[in-house]
Amino acid sequence: MTQAVERSDPTWHLIVEIPEKFRLEGKAKSKLGRSQATMIAQAEAALQTLSTNYDQWIDQCLGDLAKAHGEVKANGLTDDLAQTLFRASHDIKGLAGTVGFPLAGQVADSLCGLIDRVEDRSRVPAVLVEQHVASITAIVNERAREVSTDIARALVEKLTTVTSEFISVEEARAEAAKIALQDEAAVA
Repeated sequence: MTQAVERSDPTWHLIVEIPEKFRLEGKAKSKLGRSQATMIAQAEAALQTLSTNYDQWIDQCLGDLAKAHGEVKANGLTDDLAQTLFRASHDIKGLAGTVGFPLAGQVADSLCGLIDRVEDRSRVPAVLVEQHVASITAIVNERAREVSTDIARALVEKLTTVTSEFISVEEARAEAAKIALQDEAAVA
């Protein structure tokens, strides 16, 4: 019979012994008989082989971003061009961490949010889009791979803060406009 234990006591704890049949050691084998350590080593070797392409991949994504941004600068942030810019930024966001540019990924995420969350794209400041693209480009071109790069980190923090504040204001403005329209419709 188990004894009741007062669990509100912060020093309370329970030690659980894991039965041998549930332990992973010696059990983690594929159908081919490879051990977990062997499979991990093979995966790391494959990643190392792929890593020679990382700079090419991020540079290609950067080229796509620059092209999309050029079209936006020439024609404005139309719905089609916003989607093109979003995709280019989203590709960088997804790839950046893997290829060693976490700060570029954060800026790309911020740009994705700016494009996705502001309903009236005509209100998105071109300078804010420009700053995002320029920041991503600078981070990648300078090969600022480390999060500890002070200038890059400060830039990212300021840019993402300004963008978050802008998005919040725009969402509140859009909501207020919807309420005003509903009020007008109710009066009419």
